[in-house]
Amino acid sequence: MNRAKRSKSRAGSNGRGRRKGADPGRTVQPRPTSVRAGGSGRTSAPPSSGFRHRVERLSYPLLVRLHQLPRWVVTGGFIVLLVAGLMAPKPWGPLCLAVVVILMAWLSYLAWPEGDRTRRMLRLVALGLGAGAIVLRVLE
Repeated sequence: MNRAKRSKSRAGSNGRGRRKGADPGRTVQPRPTSVRAGGSGRTSAPPSSGFRHRVERLSYPLLVRLHQLPRWVVTGGFIVLLVAGLMAPKPWGPLCLAVVVILMAWLSYLAWPEGDRTRRMLRLVALGLGAGAIVLRVLE
């Protein structure tokens, strides 16, 4: 098979069998079906209350958008905010740390029903350390 025929047989791919723009290190897992939706997927979370359901519904588009970004952008942005929060002068440092803690609190709230007691405690410890860092930065 010559090159021209091979390239035609792989139309729509980047020559390696993957779609153009696909991140080779990132696989998209299918969303588990929810017990609430009548599916047979495994979820340990009970049906959400009114407030939780509203937060989940409003958060979904933002989470999808975050998931579509490359991993290094999300991780890098988080690290930049964290370092800026620790190193920047007084009005900007605590503000950057507050953004980091708010993001952590938001994601922890959404992930709270999943996971065991250890994961929940680690989330609370991380939030407590973040809040403590903000207080220390404001008081210095």
